[in-house]
Amino acid sequence: MVRLLIAVVLLILLGIFYKTYKDSVFGKKDLNTNQHDGLVDEPCVQAKNMDATLPWDLGKNTCAINPRTYQLKEKNGHHPPLEIFAVAQPETVGTVQLNKGIALLELGNNIKKTKITLQPLTDQDGDAGGIPAQIYFPHATPKSEIINLVGKRSLFTAFLEEKKVEKQMITGDLNKIIRFVHPTNENKTMNYIGVYDYQTDSLEVGCFDTGNQISLWKTVDKNLVFSVRDELLFGLNEKGHLFAYNHELKPVEHPFINTFREIFESPLESYVGLEIHPTLPIAFVITEQNNEQTLWLLSWQDQEHPWGTPMLTAKEIFDLQVSTDLQWMRFQSYTSVTKLYVVRIKTDSMDDVLTKENAHLLVQNPIQLEHDGTEIHSFAWISDPSGLVASTREGSLHKWIFPK
Repeated sequence: MVRLLIAVVLLILLGIFYKTYKDSVFGKKDLNTNQHDGLVDEPCVQAKNMDATLPWDLGKNTCAINPRTYQLKEKNGHHPPLEIFAVAQPETVGTVQLNKGIALLELGNNIKKTKITLQPLTDQDGDAGGIPAQIYFPHATPKSEIINLVGKRSLFTAFLEEKKVEKQMITGDLNKIIRFVHPTNENKTMNYIGVYDYQTDSLEVGCFDTGNQISLWKTVDKNLVFSVRDELLFGLNEKGHLFAYNHELKPVEHPFINTFREIFESPLESYVGLEIHPTLPIAFVITEQNNEQTLWLLSWQDQEHPWGTPMLTAKEIFDLQVSTDLQWMRFQSYTSVTKLYVVRIKTDSMDDVLTKENAHLLVQNPIQLEHDGTEIHSFAWISDPSGLVASTREGSLHKWIFPK
């Protein structure tokens, strides 16, 4: 009898030890009673503010989603913030672990970690592991998933299916850092790269064909904002000059450029943001006038009658990005505090000809993504269901699931 009691006690203690260890390694769900587990079962229905002068209303009627929070832990306490990126698997994000490869984090009731062992990623060759860019292409599948890993001075391409990493580029100059990498297709075979030179205070862009060294560079305005569409690199400077380069870095015309020129025929004070939808004939532009920023929606669906309309004003608007499933756009807005929003893009609405008077049929009123105010370090889109994950400076992950 005594032996049986001792055995039961040992089993209980073993179970407690395992749970503690599991939570310390994989984290556990934050059971905040003020959250909805990052899920809204019913569509957000907002009462339109009839006093609003712009299509988007961020007033008290704005729908909000609270996150499910995962507190990452380490045996020694604080967990460093993760650089996360989107992958093809449902409700999963990826992160790079130097000297270990890539880890896939499935965010269910707890975090389920799957390691993909690649050839070692280290800090040699000028920060080789570096900062993974958010470059999972919408039409990729798990079998063809290819991820660019971007460091300060180096670019690697990770082939998850083959479990290998190929070195693509090293700047080889301590005065130069990679500012951006924009893939032009789902196989990442062609990438536009921007490199900033501290010594000359200049920005160079190049078109990089996987497996070959960049032989052509072009010096551009260091304050440009960029976006990629139709395998073209679009650049917009503060004064409102918009251009598009092809793979040979030669300027080309595009319907969006004609639309932009027509809408902003009378130039505004400055232009500070640009995001072009990868497939729909629409783009978002941020302008600034009299210390106030405005987010515009432009459309060239009818190229004979393009249109543009302001959707929102705030002291500051930034961080525009279309989701990997192409049905949402993220942005942040600052007036007195910084707030995070997503907007549903109704892709099926393009079956009808839209005008600026019914732009709300295409891009619905923003949904606020609530969180605890901790500074956000990086984002990653998730799919099946659609949502967003944020990594915080405090070492936690927030997950929001969007309404269907």
